[in-house]
Amino acid sequence: MSIAVVWNGSAGSAADLSAASIQADLAQATGRSVTIEQVSDDRNPTACAKAAIAKGADVVVAAGGDGTVSGVAAAIVGHDVRLGVLALGTSNSFAAALGIPTDLAAAIGVIAGAEQSSVDMAYVTSTEGRKAMVLHCMVGFHADAIGNTAVESKRRWGVLAYAASAMRELANLETFAVELDTGDHVVRCRANAVAAANLAPIKTVLAHGPSHLLGDDGLVDVTIIAAESLLEAIATGVHLYRQARSGEAATRANVGSFSARTVTITADPPQHVLVDGEPFGSTPVRIETVARALTVLAPRPPPAEGPPTDASLIGLPDLQVE
Repeated sequence: MSIAVVWNGSAGSAADLSAASIQADLAQATGRSVTIEQVSDDRNPTACAKAAIAKGADVVVAAGGDGTVSGVAAAIVGHDVRLGVLALGTSNSFAAALGIPTDLAAAIGVIAGAEQSSVDMAYVTSTEGRKAMVLHCMVGFHADAIGNTAVESKRRWGVLAYAASAMRELANLETFAVELDTGDHVVRCRANAVAAANLAPIKTVLAHGPSHLLGDDGLVDVTIIAAESLLEAIATGVHLYRQARSGEAATRANVGSFSARTVTITADPPQHVLVDGEPFGSTPVRIETVARALTVLAPRPPPAEGPPTDASLIGLPDLQVE
């Protein structure tokens, strides 16, 4: 059995690194054989991971950004294979959510230490097709802000590129009609942004309507945000960040949340969809969770302080619940 590294050389910080040196460092730290599977224009992370599994790898390391991680995750589900992460992207939200260090030497140490956690994943179906999700599906404002950020800007400015794009989108802030159907209940209202999250670090504030997100409960946490002005949008973002840091649900009237195993989101007019940081068509979009589908080499999270509490839906504009 061996370790395979799915190497995405186009990821944010990969250009300054050598795949061969990472291979050597990982082999030395683990005492195991390490191979490299190179991502290219005609060979995506999922194809690389499938090739690695076919060759007998029992650990597949995603070396890239969040899109690389979700692509590798799609391949290893259903196999007795563990997922490692070397965070080389711009946001690196999956690593941040699980406490995996962005420092490469420390991240290699996590892989070598072999401590592991079980993590949910989900499948997302949109106008673009079907794909795996390990983090979140964003509809509306967040999808527009991230999706409209140029690749070159991300490489040059990192997360600041996202901030600049977000400010441009805030200047054109509009609400849309949204319907969220869980199979048991239907929620209708107006919103600027909807997040359906499995995992999200605190910096992804628009996903943090509930008090905390649990990545192993078999549920997706849905946060709905409706801001009527630029100032209200900024105040909402600050509020969500503070509440997330303190482990408390949002209390603003323009934020609501709930959890479900499955949710279908329809918007009028149709909205862009972002899955794990990458554009993925537009609404309608359906998210279906798969409980504890992944075994990830990551520090074990501290136990949650009680079950999550949700932000009240009451106060969202034009709210209807069936």
